[in-house]
Parts: sequence; structure tokens; C-alpha cells
Amino acid sequence: MHEALKSVFGMRPGLKRELRFYTLWGERHKYYDGTADGTPASSSMQLQYLHHRRALEGGMDFGNQLSLVIAQPDTTSLYRIHKNFYVLPPQTTRQLADLFLIFFADHGCKELILYYDRAGNNYAKQQKDSASEIKSAIEKDADGHRTGWTVTLMSKKQGIIRQNAEYNFMTQFLGETCPSLPALQVDAVNCPELVSSIELAKAEITYVGNAKVVRKVKKSEKLDVKKLPKLSTNFSDAFKYLVMRKDWLQAIHRHLSTGGGSSAGAVDQWYESQS
Repeated sequence: MHEALKSVFGMRPGLKRELRFYTLWGERHKYYDGTADGTPASSSMQLQYLHHRRALEGGMDFGNQLSLVIAQPDTTSLYRIHKNFYVLPPQTTRQLADLFLIFFADHGCKELILYYDRAGNNYAKQQKDSASEIKSAIEKDADGHRTGWTVTLMSKKQGIIRQNAEYNFMTQFLGETCPSLPALQVDAVNCPELVSSIELAKAEITYVGNAKVVRKVKKSEKLDVKKLPKLSTNFSDAFKYLVMRKDWLQAIHRHLSTGGGSSAGAVDQWYESQS
């Protein structure tokens, strides 16, 4: 089928499963919440599965492309990613924030809990860090007026997430092996770039001694700017920052641990330096 889609129908079928970084990603992780004619929503009020009076959660990657995914716990056993936003150079966090503010203008609970790339904290002492910029741009409009939104930054003092750690985490998370974590569902109509980024992310295998290390191939982030939204790994990184939060890491460590007890110390091993 993979070859038929390419050669006969001229379609982009995605990567063969054995070449993917997110090997356990599949159709069960998608749902389709478009408008009546099947097109993406223009307002959050058109999203039938969104809880309009609950806080939102976001994952953001500060790359050449600014990538933002918006999610929300549906139930204790289901987590939905509802919408993705992006801007390309020369656009900035201001334009990205405006896309978010317009789409969620009528959302009843104006609170965003944001997980993001550790690099977003760079230059925080000079108050020029990217994380503070997106927080300010959402909380205040272009004229400096308050929007009513409050953004809570969750990734301060976080270390760099190791790629092999991401692979191991996603195997557990997407495989739904940990009973204390929710199942994932992504709106494929309103997050087409995120879905494409996950499905096209390639894996490469290296060895450190006898230890096998699986890494995500990042070459796609050097593509022509117009190709980044669907072809680069930027959105998959925003997804990573959203779900690889410390309490979910701890839940998986507890699940995998044969000794039981707290796993807070073990979680630090999933990061590089926190300095």
C-alpha cells in the first residue's frame, strides 16, 4: 500500500513504520472535528470536544518556525490536542499571539498553561527571552491593552530533553502502557501540520558502546521556510514539550520501576544539563 500510494496515486503516504521516530503513532490517535463542510474551525466555539470554560494547555517550539499546539484534558483518561498555530519568518511572537487570541476570543476561561523549549528561557536575565515574549504578547495586545488572558510558564529551569528519552517516553505514552496516563487524541482537521510532522519524523539509530540510542532526524528544520509547517520536526517538538512534563515522566518511571516508590530523582536522568 505504501508503494501504491506513491507510484500509482501520486500521494504522500508518510514514512514506513519501521523508519518512523514515533513508531506507535496511528489512526487511533486521530479524530476529526471540522465544521459541517469538513473544513477547519475558524473559532474555538466550533470545536465540539473543547471544554469552553476550562483552562487550556499549550506546547511551543521556538525554532525558525514558531510552533504552538493547544490541548486540554478531556477526561482523566483522555487528552485531546485541539488546534495548532504557526508563523514563519519574518513574523514574530506578536503575530502568533494574534492568531491564538482571535481563535480563542470567546473562550470562557482565559488561562493558558504553557510548556515549551528550554531555549525559550535564554536571555531571561536580560528580559529578552522568547518565553516571556509569547506570554506578554498573549496577555497584552499590540496596543499594550490587557487581553484578559493569563499565561503560566511551566518550563523554567528545565533541562534539555534527551532524544533517546523522548523515544522511550513516546513508546510508553503512544502505546498506552501506563494506566495512570491518559490516552492521546489529536484533531486531524485542525492540527494537520502537527499530524504531518509526527508522521514524517524519521529515526536514526546510533550506538554508544553497546547501548542503542534512537534519535530524531532534524535535517527537515533546514528546509525552505515555506516547507517547514508540514515537513519539519518543529511541530513534533512542540508536541514533545507539551506531553513530556515532569509529572507524566514520573508516572512512567513509577510504572516501569520494579522497586516502586518515588521516581523524582530518576526523572532528572531524562534531561541533559539544567544549568
